[in-house]
Amino acid sequence: MKKDITALTEADRIRLVVSDLDGTLLNEKKEISARALAAVAALRRHGVLFTVCTGREYAMLGHYARQLQPTAPMVCNNGGEVVCYPSGEVITRTLLPQKESLCFLRFCIGHGIDFCVTTPTAAFFPKGSGMTGFYEEYQTQAGREGLEAFPIHILEEPSGLKSLDVNKIIIRTDLTESQKAVDFLRRELPAFETTMSSRYILEILPRGMNKAQGLKALCRHLQIPLSQVCAVGDYDNDMELLALAGFAVAMANARDAVREAAGYLTRSNEEDGVALLLETIVQKRGAAEKEA
Repeated sequence: MKKDITALTEADRIRLVVSDLDGTLLNEKKEISARALAAVAALRRHGVLFTVCTGREYAMLGHYARQLQPTAPMVCNNGGEVVCYPSGEVITRTLLPQKESLCFLRFCIGHGIDFCVTTPTAAFFPKGSGMTGFYEEYQTQAGREGLEAFPIHILEEPSGLKSLDVNKIIIRTDLTESQKAVDFLRRELPAFETTMSSRYILEILPRGMNKAQGLKALCRHLQIPLSQVCAVGDYDNDMELLALAGFAVAMANARDAVREAAGYLTRSNEEDGVALLLETIVQKRGAAEKEA
């Protein structure tokens, strides 16, 4: 049986808290609650670093980063990038191999499989793609809030990406045709890694890349032992992250396998589970400081 987060011990050992965004820190409206923001600020006052570890691109995190003011570089693209906010300084970036990426995209186009390709500065889609909505919403938000743009482009031919750095490729798995893409990847392109970031989204990453690799790079940069890191998440792409962190916390809304991988369980993202986690750390650190 998993321990409730309020039973957390040795909170004074935690020097860095790393949180997933979607399904974890964000509620179903894709918002960070006032309670969570207050908890992040309290954590900062106690000298504990806080950042996010997400599948999203750095260029599309401005809205949340402005609110959170992370005190450590952000882990983006499911571990593929570690980037400082607000400077944009890249600590580490791992890209998809160019030749294999073009091969896979030609396969997708030839089989009518919808996809999204992201680079550090833009997103590319085939004509008629049904996957542009998320990025179009960001464009509207960016214009409204004066954030960095993340342009959308139509990709007529994969060779159009030859001069660009490719972070990742995304396909929808609720479509029957997408299984063909998965089979092709496993058979023909061993240089790729795959991870589910939501129920219907499969992300294609460089081989061996996951959030845990991003956390390792972050901790090397900060010179913080992994044993002093608390990580919280909810989905398949958080599994390696939770396995690596010294303190692993799953959301109540997490998938069963994620809950099993964690040592502690907090409330759901609709019940401010991350805020409760941070408040618990602050409370227990405060008590330990008084005793010292």
